Order: sequence, then structure tokens, then C-alpha cells
Amino acid sequence: MKQVFWAGFIILILIILNIFFQYNSFIDRKNLVINTHVELEKYIVSGIARSANKWFSYNLLKLGRDKSEVEDEVFKYFVDPVLLFRSGDAWIYNRRYVIYDKSGDFPDIYRNKSIKEIFKIQKKSGASHYDELVDGVINATDGSGWYLWLPEKGREWVAWSSIKVGDDTWTIGLSTPEPEILEHNGMREYLARNIMNSSVITILLIIIFVIIYRDKKNEIKNNQKLHEAIEAAEDANKTKSRFLANITHEIRTPITGIIGITHLMGKSGSSDLQKEYIGLIKSSSEYLLETIDQLLDISRIEAGKYSIESEAFSPIDVLDMLVRIFKISAGEKGLDFVYSKDQANSDCIVTGDPKVLRHIVTNLLGNAVKYTEKGNIRLWTKLENMSEDNISLTIEIADTGAGIPEESLNRIFDYFYQVNSSGLRNTKGTGLGLAIVKDLVQLSGGVITVDSKEGKGSSFKVTLFYEKSSDEPGCIDREKLISIEAPHHEGRGRSPLKILFAEDDRVSAIYIKTILEKISNEVTHVNNGIEAFRLWEMNAYDVIFLDAQMPFMNGLETLKRIRSEERKKGTQCLIAIISAYTSNEEKSSFFSSGADEYLQKPVSVKQLTSVIDRYYSLLSEHGKI
Repeated sequence: MKQVFWAGFIILILIILNIFFQYNSFIDRKNLVINTHVELEKYIVSGIARSANKWFSYNLLKLGRDKSEVEDEVFKYFVDPVLLFRSGDAWIYNRRYVIYDKSGDFPDIYRNKSIKEIFKIQKKSGASHYDELVDGVINATDGSGWYLWLPEKGREWVAWSSIKVGDDTWTIGLSTPEPEILEHNGMREYLARNIMNSSVITILLIIIFVIIYRDKKNEIKNNQKLHEAIEAAEDANKTKSRFLANITHEIRTPITGIIGITHLMGKSGSSDLQKEYIGLIKSSSEYLLETIDQLLDISRIEAGKYSIESEAFSPIDVLDMLVRIFKISAGEKGLDFVYSKDQANSDCIVTGDPKVLRHIVTNLLGNAVKYTEKGNIRLWTKLENMSEDNISLTIEIADTGAGIPEESLNRIFDYFYQVNSSGLRNTKGTGLGLAIVKDLVQLSGGVITVDSKEGKGSSFKVTLFYEKSSDEPGCIDREKLISIEAPHHEGRGRSPLKILFAEDDRVSAIYIKTILEKISNEVTHVNNGIEAFRLWEMNAYDVIFLDAQMPFMNGLETLKRIRSEERKKGTQCLIAIISAYTSNEEKSSFFSSGADEYLQKPVSVKQLTSVIDRYYSLLSEHGKI
């Protein structure tokens, strides 16, 4: 409301200025009217005085007539006729007496008094230009002027002129009340117009203020509603994120059990029909897991929590390993896989997020394989120097599949949009993959385009921009890149490890415990963090697997308590966290608390064996194996 206050203050100042200027305009006009009237009266009375002077001189000095008769004649012939054409009063004063005063309001206080006494009363009442009048009348000198007469009924403006004949001086005067002067010159109408103008301007300014006040009030009200809506949207978004995180954990945990048990069943010598059923269960579970991952990606992107990391990696290494995976998938469908890469810059190391690159290419290659029934898949890459420090990576993925109808090309990157095409009816999808790809490309500052013809195939081109890295290829942590090499399941040449495993979900526990035991390990399973901490205090373990979400004491609290006690004892074991949560904040909290590994559910055999391999690798580096 601060702006409304200043608007009101400015409008108040404008109203005051408007009244001030209107008042000054009226006063200036009034003074002009009165001055003009007085000057005209002075001109008239000067003419009367000249004629009277000649009449007095001729009749008194030359003819020697009686003075009182001549004075009466002067008033009768020269002064009185003027009153026929004007309002106001007229008079003739001698310096010793009043000859004639035709004023209808001649005050009683002036009667039977000399001119000198009358002038003293006028001076005391505040009459202006008194000294000039005294000089002309009392001191018997020629002259003319004006003064402000202050009778009891109001001010009068008087114009006078003195004449001297012999030893006598007469003063002839014409007086007009100020209200009559103003009335005669239309000042009442002028004043009414000024008041009307001032009122109109004041009303307009008040209306403007009311409009500003209402607009500002509505703006504040709308801003408050918008703020409340934003808070509600943020709360809803947080609720949605919490819901997705929790539901993901609740779904990923049983999926771990489903996929794990089907894996174990597939290795147990089942019949062909049973293996087929097991394969269907596994396929459905993996599809469900993929859908959950896509929903989580969308949630993180919309909430602005999808972080683009920065690390040194080789984009060609990432692409090479993805090609090795998708060549197998394409080969299973009888498709040719053509891979053409830029050999000139194949050893280029850049700074960026390899996870985003893997995600983008995996989605595009997965769609190409999924929607192509015959022909080939082509992957073409080019690394091009943009400057000394920057480089662009262009990836083009083309297929000979069903293609995309022209009317669908503008919507192909929309969330949940699925192409309605006869060539795609036998395939299933959520309509999320390409939308996520576009978001990831834009988050990375890149560009994605599509070119497709229905029935002939599609081509997606992605351009990403990276900074060159000073790291050598050999300095890259290859464990962060996808690998399809078979893990070391057997423990030949290795002594069994003593493993503590905490997991409250019974099915997941059976699966993970079975896998760990198959790798030739001694595994102790407990259901919560309290039991895990008690056993750790009483026994020495090589590796500890902790589920993140457990009753009584969760994985994070258990991890902190174990690490705290280890610092006191000067010992440390390898601890891996198993979690269904996928946020970077969740991972960071575990690593900052001392976790060595973070396994995301559903846990695969490869993930479990990699933890064991790391333990043996650490022992080997320290010379203990």
C-alpha cells in the first residue's frame, strides 16, 4: 500500500495547487477589474475637474458671483449628470467643509464634522492613499488620485481630482462600491466558473485516486491469491514428490523380490514352460520398473531437482558400451546394427554428466529397437571442435521402423502422448520416454530434432555441448560407466567373507541372501538396524549390507552409529546401502555419513558381486590377499 499512500499524497498536493491557482486567478482578475475601473474613474473625474475649474474661475474671479451658488451650479451641471450613466456616488469637498455629498449611505459619524476630522476617521479605519488626498484637499494643491473608502456597509473605490481657484481648493470625487464594480464586470460568474473548474478537477483527481486505490487493492488481493496458489502448488508438488518417493520405495522393494526370485527359479532347472512363465514375470517386472523410473524422472524434472552433474568422461566410451548392449537386443530381433563414430576425436575427454548421455541414448536406441520389425538401426556420432575449450557432440539415431505420422511430429515430445499408428499398435509404452529425453537435452543446453515418415522410419538428431577436460583417458573412473562384462560369481581362490545383511522385506531378504551365499560367503540376516548394530558390536564382519528403510532404526542411523563406534576403535568395514530411493539428496546423505556403496533396488546379481569384488580389490591394494 506504499504506492497508494504516495499516489494519495500527490493527488492531495495537486488538489491544493489547483485551489491555489484558481484562487490566485480570481484575485488577479479582480485586481485587474478594479484597477481598470479606478483608472477610468480618474479619467472621468479629471475631465469634470477641468470643466469645473473653468466655471469657478469665470464666475468667481471674473464675475464675482456668490461662491455657494457657483458651487451648487458646478455640482448640478458637471457632477450630477455623470450619475445618470454610472452607479455609485459623487461629491464636492472644500477643504473647510463638505459642499455636497450625494452618498445615500453617508455615515452619521461624519456629519457636522470638518473635512480634516472626516479624513482622520478614514485614516484610522484603514483608508488607503490618505496622504495624497490630504495633500490635494487640506493643503489646497492641485492633484488627482484615488483612495479606498471604508464605509460601514462595505468598501468603496474613490477617484478624485482637486482644483485651485484663488485661495480655495475643491475636490471632486466619484466613488463606487466594490461589489458593484465586480458585479458590473461579471466577476460573480467568473468566480462561479473557477469554483466549478476547481470542483471538477478535484472530483477527477479523487476519482483517479479511488481507481488507483481499487486497482492496487485488487492487485494486492490477486498477488495474495497468486502467492497462496503458488504455495499450494509447491505444497502439492512436495506432496507429490514425497508420494512418488514413498510409493517408489514400496514398489521397488517387492520388485526386487520378484525379479530376484524369478532369477533364482530360472537357475533351478525348471521346465521349458516354467522358464517361459518366469521370463514373462521378469519382463513384466522390468517394464513396471521402467515406468516407475520414468515417472520419477518427470517428477524431479518438474520440481527442478534433476541435477546435471559435472565430471570428466569419454562420450565415445559411453556410446561404445551402449552399442554393445543394443547390438544384442537388435540381433535378437534380426535387425542389423550399424555404428559409425568419429574416429578423429574418439579419445576426446569432456566435462559433463555421463548419466544424462546414457539416459538420452538408451531411450532413443530402445525406441528404435522396439518399433522396428525389420531392416536396421543406425547410430552416427560426430565430435566437432567449437573453440579451444568447447566441443559439440552430435548423435543421430535412425531406424527403418514404423515411422511417425506427420500430424504427430509436433506432439511427439509431449508427456503421455502416444502415436496412433497401425505400425505401432502391437507395441506398448507410457508416452514418457521422448518427453524425458527432450527435457534432459534442454537441461543440458542441447538441441533435439526429429525427421520421420510413416512406414519408412524415423531419425532423431541430438546435439550436446561440452567443455573439454584436461584429464587423460586413463584417469577416467570407468566404474561409473555401464559395463556388460560378466561378474565374478565364483569365489575361487578367495576365502569366504563374513557378511551382515539387514533387510525387513522377507522376499527381498531371501533373494539377496541366496545370491550372497552362492558367491561363497557366510551371511547373517537380521530384520532391522537395532539387531544389525548389536550383532556388529559382538562380531567382526567384512561387509555389511543395510537396507535404507527399516523399522525401529533405519539404515542411515545404523550407518552413523557403526561409523561413530569404528572411529573410536580404529577399525572400518565396507558398508553398502540398499535403497529404493533414487534422489541425489538421498544418495549424498548416505555417502556423507560414511557409506562405501549405494545399491538401488531392484538389486541385481551384478551389483552384489561388484561390492564383493571391491572388497577384495581393497584388500589386494593393501597387500592382504
